[in-house]
Amino acid sequence: MAYTPKEWLSFLQQLQNAPPLLERPYIRESWQRCRERGLPPAPEHPVLRRVDDAELKKRLEASNELVEAAAPILAGFSASLGALQHVIYAADRDGIVLWSAGNSTAMLTYGLTAGYDWSEATMGTNGAGTALATNHPVAVIGPDHYELPFHSSTCLAAPIHSRQGELIGAIDFSTNVSDADPSQLAQVIRLAHQIERRLAGMLAVLVVDDSEAQRYTMKRMLSKNGFTALGAATAQDALDKAVILRPDVIVLDVSLPDENGFEVCKKLKSDKRTKGIPIVQVSAVYTQEDAVAAGYSVGADAYLVHPAETQDLPKVVCRVLGMKVTTAA
Repeated sequence: MAYTPKEWLSFLQQLQNAPPLLERPYIRESWQRCRERGLPPAPEHPVLRRVDDAELKKRLEASNELVEAAAPILAGFSASLGALQHVIYAADRDGIVLWSAGNSTAMLTYGLTAGYDWSEATMGTNGAGTALATNHPVAVIGPDHYELPFHSSTCLAAPIHSRQGELIGAIDFSTNVSDADPSQLAQVIRLAHQIERRLAGMLAVLVVDDSEAQRYTMKRMLSKNGFTALGAATAQDALDKAVILRPDVIVLDVSLPDENGFEVCKKLKSDKRTKGIPIVQVSAVYTQEDAVAAGYSVGADAYLVHPAETQDLPKVVCRVLGMKVTTAA
């Protein structure tokens, strides 16, 4: 349907606030779909809809692989946000919430727990629903939402695809509009890609060790167990690749030529871009109990003494990822 300028201005007045970024066509297109469906732009209260328990059970069974892949990744991201009030959730292809984490009050107030319907057809322009409708990452900021009761929220969302490229769901990261940081959409997109890699069995592990022989051994071991193994020989190389490549796990030697691995671990866990990446520290030199304790104190998720425990590396990587341990002989 084509609008005249007068009709379009009238439509914006119904919404009471014009969105700040009108150049994003997916917001205008979403509003048009909402209007054509007859959704109310200004209900007095949010109208939440939830599928019954029997249907939710069927959907959880049908999307079991998606939930198993997404839950540990999203839980780790949620934990990395500290005191920030937020909700992050995964929805199936129809916009039904399957799993969520974050602020419990917000989850209950806005129906962001398992079973609630956040499709665009039901809730108007919103993160997960519009990402599914467009099959594209979206930022829905404050009055970008079609329905007035959600103008205090910001939703950053990205679609999830199967290994065959089929749209199977979406993830959504929601905060108060006052805490909005649109640049975090890049993080949400990376989380979506991480989930897709896990679904495809293509998880990436960055192995950081200045010994070429030791690095080769660990990379080969991980590759045999289905991981994509990347390498770095120095602390600076590791820090750069962690930000650019966003691996699923980092295996970090303590003894590096340019900086101690404990300090590198501390930097990675202090950087908002990398703090959610699990780190397995390894060392053939720092093997005492106090060294192991030091590793955990700077944020390591696991600590291995090699060569004695190196054979356990694939199992430990699976464990810090929250995966079932299935390793090759």
